[in-house]
Amino acid sequence: YTDDINMCIRDLTEGKMADKVIVPTSSKQALQDALTVSGAGATIVYFGLPSADDKIEVPALDAIQSDKTIKFAWLAPLV
Repeated sequence: YTDDINMCIRDLTEGKMADKVIVPTSSKQALQDALTVSGAGATIVYFGLPSADDKIEVPALDAIQSDKTIKFAWLAPLV
C-alpha cells in the first residue's frame, strides 16, 4: 500500500488516528508505530513475546499529553 503507516491509518479511518492498537509482536518498531498511529486517549495493547534483554522506549511527554494507555498482556489481550 505505502510505506507511510500514518497515511495508511488516516486513509482507512477518514483522517482519524486509531483509538485502539494491538501489537502482537515483540518488534520494537511495531510498538513505536502503534504510538505514532494512535490518537489522543488511545489504548495500546502490547502482547508480543520479547527476550529478557529487550527494552522499549516511550516518548513520555507525548504519551502523557495525549493521555494514552499502554497495557501489557501475556496471552490474548482484552481491550
